[in-house]
Amino acid sequence: NTASKNSRISKLFRSVLSFVMVLALLVSFGTMLVGCSKDDEEKDTGKPSTSNKNDPAQYEDLEEEEYLQKLVSNYFGAAIDEFGKLLTTKNGSKVDLTLNVGDDLLDMLTGGQMDLSFLSKINLSVDAGLKNDLGKGQLALGLNGQNLLTLNVLMNMADSVLYFGAPDLNDTYLKVDLEELMEQTAGDGAMGNAVLSPATLGALIDALPDGDTLTKLLKRYIDLAIAELDNVEQTKTTLELDGLKQECTQLTLKIYEEDAIKVAKAVLTAAKDDAELKNAIVDFAEAIEELTGQDINADEIADSFKEGIEDLLEEIDADDDFDTESYIQVITYVDDAHNIIGYALAMVETGDDVELFRYYTVIEGDKCALTAVADSVNMTGSGTIKDGQLNGTVDLSVDGKKVLTYEYKDITADSGTMTITPSDELLEELELDALPFKKPALQLKLDKGSIEINLLAEGKLLVGVELKISESNGPNLSIPSNAVDATDESKLQQWLGKLDLNKLIKNLEKAGVPSELLNNLPIG
Repeated sequence: NTASKNSRISKLFRSVLSFVMVLALLVSFGTMLVGCSKDDEEKDTGKPSTSNKNDPAQYEDLEEEEYLQKLVSNYFGAAIDEFGKLLTTKNGSKVDLTLNVGDDLLDMLTGGQMDLSFLSKINLSVDAGLKNDLGKGQLALGLNGQNLLTLNVLMNMADSVLYFGAPDLNDTYLKVDLEELMEQTAGDGAMGNAVLSPATLGALIDALPDGDTLTKLLKRYIDLAIAELDNVEQTKTTLELDGLKQECTQLTLKIYEEDAIKVAKAVLTAAKDDAELKNAIVDFAEAIEELTGQDINADEIADSFKEGIEDLLEEIDADDDFDTESYIQVITYVDDAHNIIGYALAMVETGDDVELFRYYTVIEGDKCALTAVADSVNMTGSGTIKDGQLNGTVDLSVDGKKVLTYEYKDITADSGTMTITPSDELLEELELDALPFKKPALQLKLDKGSIEINLLAEGKLLVGVELKISESNGPNLSIPSNAVDATDESKLQQWLGKLDLNKLIKNLEKAGVPSELLNNLPIG
């Protein structure tokens, strides 16, 4: 009926608007610090960057709507490329994690009655890789730089056999045939066996679109959506903040209900006959068929997808009763170098302008400032830019009360320190003012691939985690020839009986663990 149809159309309109708002918010927060920095070329020459994203030539002689479409497409395209890099298949990666414990916290744990300084640095390294259907992983636990224990795991994805070894304690590996184990626990032919099988899961993962295909599809549909948003007004304006001024271009986009429907139609029409999208659906459906052992007819699923889109398009075309009064307004602020430096979003209904979100930065000389407002949440900050580094502070307030302070120190694209300090009022409200340590703060450090997250008290380290991630081919391991079946209880007991825990004790001694503690351990 008409009421039901209008309800569905209204939901579609709100969904499209929500999608547009979320995308705008993601970009605005992603550019919050970028707006207060300059790339290397601009720093070196003092002129706007000529990188692919900001090359002024690509923006020449464009109409207002074309300029906004090109600008937003470039920014989202760059973000999607970074997302695609995360999805690019690599042989493996290595993660080094260090837990640092401060002296003050160690003293708190025992009331100063015992020296726990040997626990000041705990190391954990995980090296994993997958190649030619062989998954390899190695976990190494250390203390103060001394290796304590190494664990090896191998997975033969082709036959779903798992191997486990602790080479510091036992030269022999354990092995488990996972498919056989699941058959024993769930029954022969159970669908759950196939679902849990590493071999079938591997096939399912392989059927998913690769990073290049996914990024291509994302860019295609975002560009299609952006191309339909053409109600744009371009003006010059001056942003003022914290005594600073910056001239910029203001692009005001109005999205009415009919515009949102145009976006939906453009995307759905393209998706209906998109060969790459169909292939992705068919490949995934065929992997499901192989996984479950059931004929679900992948081609029929793709045809059903197309028919569903056609039905939705017919439903959209059948209704032309649009709200011509209400609209969402998106204002984009752009500097002279074609950098997006801010956004403002508002819902306008029957002349009533309700601002949903506003964010922008202002740069004048070597000084910068920013503001971000959403309902009762307000962020304001200021700082300086010298030698490519950002230094400054930002206050976060809720209902006019300061909650957090962010301090930025020597921030660049890949390094710097941010310290987050809660206000006294927040600590009192959360009943944290009675903590045994005073002036707590959270510190984040970035140094070219290394990330530290530290909890501070009065500027001193309480406890922190340092994380380093690097590409790796995985550990140098191969399928062992001396593995014993872990599902055979007698063989498992023999394996456990051969564990040489004295090696672990010696490693603990080398790491600085006091002998009086080691002597009380129930091993050795």
